[in-house]
Amino acid sequence: MRLSLLALSSVLAGCSSFEWDTGTDEDSASDTAGMVDTPPPDRGTGAVNGTVSVQLYQAGTDDDITEISWADFGADFPFGAIYVAAYTVDETTNETTYWDEYVISAPTTSGDAYSLTIDVDDAETVYLYAALDWWQDGVIGTNEPIGLSGDLVAVVEGSETNDVDIVINAPVYPEGGGGGIGGGGGGGGGEGGDSDYVSLDGTATITEPYTGGGGRVMIYDSTGAGPLTSVAFTPTATADGAEAPFSLPAYAGWGDVRLLGAWDDDQNGLIDPTDQWGAYVVGDESANPLNVGTTSLTGLDVRIPFGLPPGLSPFVRIEGALAYAADYSTLPAGSSVYVTALRTRPGPDFSVADLARGYDWQVFTGAELSGTSLDYLLVAPSNAIAYVWAYADLDGDGILNEAGELLGSTGRTGRIETGTSNSTGVDIQLSGLVVE
Repeated sequence: MRLSLLALSSVLAGCSSFEWDTGTDEDSASDTAGMVDTPPPDRGTGAVNGTVSVQLYQAGTDDDITEISWADFGADFPFGAIYVAAYTVDETTNETTYWDEYVISAPTTSGDAYSLTIDVDDAETVYLYAALDWWQDGVIGTNEPIGLSGDLVAVVEGSETNDVDIVINAPVYPEGGGGGIGGGGGGGGGEGGDSDYVSLDGTATITEPYTGGGGRVMIYDSTGAGPLTSVAFTPTATADGAEAPFSLPAYAGWGDVRLLGAWDDDQNGLIDPTDQWGAYVVGDESANPLNVGTTSLTGLDVRIPFGLPPGLSPFVRIEGALAYAADYSTLPAGSSVYVTALRTRPGPDFSVADLARGYDWQVFTGAELSGTSLDYLLVAPSNAIAYVWAYADLDGDGILNEAGELLGSTGRTGRIETGTSNSTGVDIQLSGLVVE
């Protein structure tokens, strides 16, 4: 997973733009000395297939997480839909292009199949991720649980790349509560009366030809995280597009927020990054942030499309240095040093093959093992828990965390809550202790 990671850094910092590929080639043929170049033939498409499953967990008191089986949870699937997407990042422009998407509208506890089709002329390798509508509000927000395919995925013309499975870690609570706790994407209700809320009223206007599909007006915080709450609207077609009134409750005195809108123009039942997004405007200018005080606001205009989606980043970067008291070149011949971001806290004596069950890993061998520090870079899902550990396999048997071999972690347990920002300076000191 070392290709394109530098390009991902700008995306994860919120600097990306989103575009949906139309499948057309707008490059004109060149004409030189009377000769017209013939474009190469279309190489067709390739499919990527796999299964998305949701692994429940509860956070413990010792920086650990406990995986919960569906049988022990004792409930049907308690969350909303699952969104699966294939995308690439342009290493020059840092633009993110979504090549195909798939929505599992009624997920099951046993996992569900997905299939994506990509034009091989446009992308021979893609990244995959799946996001769970944990809040059941019909929006793939910035705080949803996300799972990764774990590596670049090859797209083969006229063929299928199968068994590209994705696991989403999703939190539940001891009482058995599932997704949607508090409702409305985290906005939630309170115990107080009507005086705790004000109303944001206005019109959502779609300025492109309307082809069907609903929409939502949403409140995000001033940093772009959310939605904190949202309300659905059903557009009515007009000569220039469509429009609909909206009335959105908000906490009185909330302060500066971002009022956004989106139109589910692909009619897949979710508001996701490939949809048409918009924002609160006055005239032809963005009027965000909007200050929510103690009185209701009326006459608010939300224009769609206008601007980019909020910063939904499937990945965050974790980077730092692996320190060793001696020189790495003094390790026994054939040694390998691994650093990994795991989904659960590791135990003793596990195989290098088990690293594939984690989010990402990196290995240093041969001439790379030199000096007293090795710089590493890992990728993990945003809004997740990762366990970052490093190991030295000194006897080359592919078994890690053995007695007498080196290991280390960030902090005592290696746990990192990834959030939506990159983590830098996550340094690890290798020593000879074994994790029990």
